[in-house]
Amino acid sequence: MVGTSVRRALVALAVLLALPLVARADGEGNDAKVLKFDTMAAVVAPFLGAAGTIDGVPAGGAPWRIASGRGELRADGRIKVRVRGLVLVGTGQNPFTSFAAFVGCLGGTAVQTAAFPTGPEGDADIEDTVALPSPCFAPVVLVGIPRTPARPAGAWFASTGR
Repeated sequence: MVGTSVRRALVALAVLLALPLVARADGEGNDAKVLKFDTMAAVVAPFLGAAGTIDGVPAGGAPWRIASGRGELRADGRIKVRVRGLVLVGTGQNPFTSFAAFVGCLGGTAVQTAAFPTGPEGDADIEDTVALPSPCFAPVVLVGIPRTPARPAGAWFASTGR
């Protein structure tokens, strides 16, 4: 008899402990961090243009440098990225008026944020929500120029990593 009561108590405890896991599987808890980064690497040779394509986004056609890049991606698709000093190596300036972030997941096509303003100094603060595929394995965050009718693939200039 005592063994049955103990077994029932253990089963009840296991069910109670599993409830938060079931709730998260049903969509709650989607604000968990998927990726947090404190560094980004700028595109350099030999990964320029098509040779540096990541999840459908080609690399810029010239070498870039970045002073700093950091951000985070959450499971519900919220993304924050802060870049400073993202400029062309050759000129020390950024020729574009806006940057976007791209989020790529293993084997997929990167999704893009809205365009956010930048200037010749190459500083931008990006905060948006994107529709992440499920599952999203091995996420990567890229920063570059957004897709447009004139440039349907966009281009990236900095990537998570080092």
